[in-house]
Amino acid sequence: MPSKLFISYSHDDEKFAKPIVQLLRVSAKYVFFDRDTLKPGKNWADQIQKAIESVQLVVVIWCKHASLSAYVKQEYLAAIKKEKDLMPVLLDDTPLPKPLAAFQWIDFRQSVEGTHEYTPVDDLLPPSIGLGPILEQRGECRNLDRTALSQPASKDIIEAYRNYMARKRNVEFVANQKIVAQKLKVALDKRLANNE
Repeated sequence: MPSKLFISYSHDDEKFAKPIVQLLRVSAKYVFFDRDTLKPGKNWADQIQKAIESVQLVVVIWCKHASLSAYVKQEYLAAIKKEKDLMPVLLDDTPLPKPLAAFQWIDFRQSVEGTHEYTPVDDLLPPSIGLGPILEQRGECRNLDRTALSQPASKDIIEAYRNYMARKRNVEFVANQKIVAQKLKVALDKRLANNE
């Protein structure tokens, strides 16, 4: 594994990126991750530029959020200008921009399957939903009267369903963090073994 890495990511994906960084730090000498590497009281933009200059490889965690981040773009363009190696890590189907597409990427789209971000509980279920869709999704409506299913669900049932869905999504999220971190570490170890 290269001994010095820079992790470029959107802050919208911080909860996904942080465990990846922690695993990479087990093997790498230095991993720049802005949230815990930037020094208070110092110019953060200067620190980022110096970090990019000092590393061997810039890992770009790429997804919709990264494509919308001006900072991610500045970081990968600075790395290209400094002739650094870049490794895009694909988390969704967001196309790579032309300058970044010139670098071989690692494809984690199938591993992640759209669950690389937390979904706020309120986004999982509209505030007023009938009992039927909730029970149908959970497979609990076999013996119920169809007219009862069209009645609005109580606040308790809606809240219980939201909590159930949030737990389910968070379990998938954590599992995907581990998959990506482990596969990325293996890919970087192979790169070091090949003296690249």
